[in-house]
Formats: sequence, C-alpha cells, structure tokens
Amino acid sequence: ENMVSEPPSIIDQFIPDIAKDPFKKGENPFVLEIEGLHELNEKILLPKKDCVLFLSAPFCRTCKKLSPQFTTFARKQQDGNGEDIVFAKAHASGPIGKDLGRTLNVEAVPAFVMFRKGEVYGDRLSISRIPSNELEVAVQYLASGAQWDREKFSNVVARND
Repeated sequence: ENMVSEPPSIIDQFIPDIAKDPFKKGENPFVLEIEGLHELNEKILLPKKDCVLFLSAPFCRTCKKLSPQFTTFARKQQDGNGEDIVFAKAHASGPIGKDLGRTLNVEAVPAFVMFRKGEVYGDRLSISRIPSNELEVAVQYLASGAQWDREKFSNVVARND
C-alpha cells in the first residue's frame, strides 16, 4: 500500500510567511526580543541594564528594512564593546505595544530609545537606515558614561556626516 502525501492545507501554505517574521522570539542571539512593559521592566529596567531599544511595527516598511540592519549593527557593537549594552527590539503596535510606545513617549516608528542603568537616556532617535552615524554616536555616548548633551550630540553627528 503506497502512501500518497496529502496536498498542503491552506494554513500550511501560510505558515512560512509567519515563520519569516524577524520578531520571532529566541531566533536572534544579538537582539533581545521584548514584549510590552512587563518584559521591559523585567529584562532592562529592574536589572538596570544599558540598552538600545528598537521600536517597530509589522506594517512599517522602513522597520522591516531596518530589522536585519539593526541585527548586524548589534553584532558589530557586541564584538567591540563586550556584553555591556543590550540591543533589543519591541513592537509598538497592538494593545501591548501601543502601551509600551506611549509609556516611552514614542509617537512614530521606527524609533530608538536608549537606557542607561535602566533609566531612559538621551533623546528618542528616529532613524531610517543603518549604518547610521547618529545611532553610532549615540551608542558611543551610552557606552562612555557621559551625560547626554543634545547640542554636543547634534554637533558631533553633523561633523561626521
């Protein structure tokens, strides 16, 4: 009796698209997935971590393009800085994500929010491509322990562009 394989069901045909979502948990060793305020508290704020958080949304084209670029950036930074800075990303859509975005005063994605020792640090950055001079300078600031100085930051970014 020979086995005839069943044609794939409708659901099976769509699974690969879901599986391709770069936000699937645990898939990326360089970027920590954070879901909502609860996980932000648990993984960044309470342990007083330094962190660069990338806020994104599934419907955002720029975010989709940035996602692999952010991973590459995180990997290169971790090669240079050891494990001191956590690179993380979170959705700012859906009820949990919108709540997170509101709490962090993020009105549009893509947005990058930095934390030093579990406290929001510096300005929220709106960056549409990586490599980004702005993001690199911001991470240097974060790593250095310097106080955030908006004017100085803008000048350094302008000089390097």
